[in-house]
Amino acid sequence: MEFRNIRLKELPAGDAGEEFSAPPEEGFSTLYSGTSLEGWRAQGKWQAAGWQLHCKGGGSLWSEKDFGAGELVIDTKAGKGEEVGVILRGVEGTGIRWQSTGKWQRTRIEITGREVILRDAEGMEQGRVALDAADPPSGIIALRATADATFANIYFHPGR
Repeated sequence: MEFRNIRLKELPAGDAGEEFSAPPEEGFSTLYSGTSLEGWRAQGKWQAAGWQLHCKGGGSLWSEKDFGAGELVIDTKAGKGEEVGVILRGVEGTGIRWQSTGKWQRTRIEITGREVILRDAEGMEQGRVALDAADPPSGIIALRATADATFANIYFHPGR
């Protein structure tokens, strides 16, 4: 076995508890490095700060990578009653939104073909949205906030 061009990069320690982490053995991969906005395009004021992504005044943070069917896990915190969400497949208006509780909340988003199911941390269904048949089967995603918000622990498991 041979290795070439191996680079190691130490990531900053985070204070996220175990309850705010998707276990890697479940096959999830992280979509945020914990150090920068690399792999994302910002619309609005976004800042990488350790294990958190901060949005000031609302905006969207678009992935550079395409995603199709699978499960997205995301932790959010915004002002009580403020709206946060995820845009799917690179199409404005396609995706799912939810109201913030004002505290950290874990959300699981199942994307299965033409349907999106929103679940809370305990797996209880909180909403369901049908996707338009004209929408592409995959595309970039965006984190969306209508006001100040913080996103963290963003994981994806394809084809779940």
